[in-house]
Amino acid sequence: MEKVEIQMAGIRKFENGNILIIACLGDTCMRIPANTGTLTINEPKPEVLKITVTLSGGEGNQAFQHAQLFRTETTDDVAEGTESMVVRVYMK
Repeated sequence: MEKVEIQMAGIRKFENGNILIIACLGDTCMRIPANTGTLTINEPKPEVLKITVTLSGGEGNQAFQHAQLFRTETTDDVAEGTESMVVRVYMK
């Protein structure tokens, strides 16, 4: 494999909500930055890819809304079929 690209869309944090996204390829784990939602792994070993998302934080009765993944706006500008998560594997 040449590289693996991971894209996670709709990452939103409000109040004191937190999102931790970890991608593990075999025994190597990397954090996917919440501000970009993108990670590229160059020259990966052919292993199992596991993506884990932990949502935490928030306050009060609405705490569950303060950390969101795959959030999309409900406007007419958003096309149907938004790609919320994309994993691309490039072969040599």
